[in-house]
Amino acid sequence: MERVYVLIENPSTEAQSISFFNDFRKVITEVREKVKTYMRQHQFPEEKVADAVIATKEGLINLLHHHPEYEPSFALIEFKISDESAELAIEDRERGKIKRLRRDVLSERGRGYRIMESLVNVKIQTNQDGFHRVILKLHR
Repeated sequence: MERVYVLIENPSTEAQSISFFNDFRKVITEVREKVKTYMRQHQFPEEKVADAVIATKEGLINLLHHHPEYEPSFALIEFKISDESAELAIEDRERGKIKRLRRDVLSERGRGYRIMESLVNVKIQTNQDGFHRVILKLHR
């Protein structure tokens, strides 16, 4: 099965950029670097940049861990930034196939979500088509 990952940078602006990848490891590296670069260009404090980079990595890795095949065949990643906030949306396109993990208080699983939540605002949505979207947002 061919895998395709799409990164859209600043989707609501004229400076929109779209990148395509077929290796999820490259996606993780590329997105983390872009988040870091853009936030520094917008003069976010280094502590906020570090928080966003960690949350980004956790969000992308969670996509792997919660997918039945441990690597989705398609994912849409959108990154928006302004002088006030940075937002990363990670959407799988597997229509509800995400593997549900048992929520056990003593489990080693589920730490990624708690890490993201401690660093940035996290919102999880499921749209009418059953696609799952995790939105990570950080305000200056």
